[in-house]
Amino acid sequence: MTQNVDINNYEFEKKKLVLQSYPQKLFVEITRNCNLKCIMCDNRKEKNSPKLNMSLELFKRIGEELFPHVEEIDLRGFGESTIHPQFKSFLEYTAQFNKRILLITNLTKRDDSLWEDLVRKRVYISVSLDGASKETFEKIRPGSTFETIEHNLGIIQHSRDKYNIDPWNINFLVTVQRDNIDELPEIVTLAEKYGFTRIELNHIRTHIFDPKNLIYYKK
Repeated sequence: MTQNVDINNYEFEKKKLVLQSYPQKLFVEITRNCNLKCIMCDNRKEKNSPKLNMSLELFKRIGEELFPHVEEIDLRGFGESTIHPQFKSFLEYTAQFNKRILLITNLTKRDDSLWEDLVRKRVYISVSLDGASKETFEKIRPGSTFETIEHNLGIIQHSRDKYNIDPWNINFLVTVQRDNIDELPEIVTLAEKYGFTRIELNHIRTHIFDPKNLIYYKK
């Protein structure tokens, strides 16, 4: 642990209101734009715009101030980070700080070199995967193509083996809802197929009258 972590933990234990330490983990939302319109996501109502992309200049200003101190840098928000036109530049800049980098992605971008580079840089990748079949997956995530997802999973698997990356670095992230809950065993099978050893399940968060709410699926 760094000196900043020690100071931060001490200030937390002492309930300090004025801190000398920096955060241990940093979330940076580089875009609110997304290329999908997932049925459970409020962001689907938003229209994509260049105005919703962070500039590389601003990102570097944040990085200069905070990246040297934090332990983890999470490049995510409500958008799909990988579709930012300058995402590779963001990644290269972040990687030079030798910190733990995290990313949640819908894995829809067709760019083999990008996925290989993310694995090679030991980025902790969470793949949003809400179905094990083409029908279910594309119903929940309009705009996606299941064949593209499987192609990119293959690239990640090959790259992970090529660079001897710990399988724990990459996981499935499932939003459990009425439309996919019966496919959970098949999602486990899909994870096994591509060498994923970790699956995180998050139940859908929605209003009580939404038929996707799991209160209507007691079993």
